[in-house]
Amino acid sequence: AIYDVVGRQVKLFEDGIIGPGQYTLMWNGIDDKNRKVSSGVYFCRFVTGDQEEYHETKKFIMIKSSR
Repeated sequence: AIYDVVGRQVKLFEDGIIGPGQYTLMWNGIDDKNRKVSSGVYFCRFVTGDQEEYHETKKFIMIKSSR
């Protein structure tokens, strides 16, 4: 899931069982309500397992293009 700087969930990508493997996540800056998000700091949180056996959070900056 993607969260904004105050902790609100912006986008949920998968919620369910996915088989083991290597995956790539790409986000186009559109939230769950099909709106473009603002420029700013966001966090991507990856969680596996029923009891959050593994989790990782990455911080990134979304910069909107002027085009």
